[in-house]
Formats: sequence, C-alpha cells, structure tokens
Amino acid sequence: MKPPGLAALVLALVCLGPSAAPAAPVATVEQPRSFGHLLGDVLSQRVRLPDGHDVDAAALPLDRVGLYLERRALRVERDDAGRRWLVIEYQVVNSPRTLLPASLPALTLATAAGPLQVPALPLSLGPLTHRATFDQVALQALQPDRATLPVPEAGSRADEPN
Repeated sequence: MKPPGLAALVLALVCLGPSAAPAAPVATVEQPRSFGHLLGDVLSQRVRLPDGHDVDAAALPLDRVGLYLERRALRVERDDAGRRWLVIEYQVVNSPRTLLPASLPALTLATAAGPLQVPALPLSLGPLTHRATFDQVALQALQPDRATLPVPEAGSRADEPN
C-alpha cells in the first residue's frame, strides 16, 4: 500500500475541521479589575508580546465594542526588564440604567510568528446614579435649591466705619 499523497492529507485536515488545527497560544495578559466601572472609565489590557510576535497596532480597528465600550488607540510599551507589552485601551462610553454584565472581547492578534490569543474579560458596568433614591430628606432625588444669602443693596454704607 502506498502512502497517501499531499492532496489526501489536505482533504483529511479539511474534513476534520478546525478542531484539528493547532490552537493559537494564549497570551500573558494583565487585565483591569472586573468590577466598579462607570461612564468615562478607561480600562487597559496589557498583552505580553513574546519575541518575534510583532503586532501592527493599526490592525485592530478603533471603534465601538458593543453598546458600552469603545476601543481606543493601541501602543507598544517596554517594561523595566525590556519586555514588550501591547496596551489595548477601552473606554466606557455609555451608562446602563442598572448594574450590567459586559466583557472585553476575546481577540486573535495576527503576528509575524503566528496568531496570539487574548481571552475575553467579563466585567460589570454601573449606572451613574440609582433609579430609586433613599427615603431621607437629604438623599431624595429632587431637592429644593439652597437658600441664598441676602445681598446688600448698592449704595448702602451700613458696613463702613464712621
């Protein structure tokens, strides 16, 4: 029996599907905290770039990531030990009405040495204010204006010494 040709091997790999392909290595990632984020907060992921894994920062689009997050500019930094880190920033650009689960997306970074996986990060986003307020005078939703101090009339000389 003769060994299978290249065409037969390619056909066998295609039939086996994506599970037969080796998975891309998972990157070392310093994730932001996963709780307590509000409108305007900036969340930074730091992805360790192994030697030979050069990333084109322009490859990831700077756009909305779901309803609440926007991907901002990417940059490559070096730490004190000379290791390279890809910094990916996301900003919370919308405020939910109640506490809400969200996530930073999983990414596959295309590099010269092959793809690099960045896992998703589940997180929570909070509202700017609670819908229901407390039943105490100083903490109610609508409050009257503060009382103003009387302003002396112009031309009054009552404050001047004799």
